[in-house]
Amino acid sequence: MKGGREAALPPRDPEINNADGCGDFGLRGHVKANVTCLDVAINAAQIKGTVTEVTGGFIGLVSVGDVLESDVIDNGPPSGPNPDRIDVFADAPGTGLTCLANFTAFFPVENGNITVHN
Repeated sequence: MKGGREAALPPRDPEINNADGCGDFGLRGHVKANVTCLDVAINAAQIKGTVTEVTGGFIGLVSVGDVLESDVIDNGPPSGPNPDRIDVFADAPGTGLTCLANFTAFFPVENGNITVHN
């Protein structure tokens, strides 16, 4: 997966934005979502948000109003031996109010850096 994310206490009007696409999947375009919850545990985070905009190859995979869930693991600097990890899921509308950080993110980040901190 390409792109970078930072998980911390969200600023005013936070947003999830996957503008870099999805690496080997060949998807170009973006998904924007207003963050509805965030949970951090050690070096993992879960972020959920309500989708507000979808373009390009993401049309049909996720719709405006859906909940976008991002699970991430920060494994240190990009030059380290273990890449950061990410998973992204589309969930049904109304399911984005509760987050629970876990350590299940699977896909390695190929370009960028995920930073998780309290």
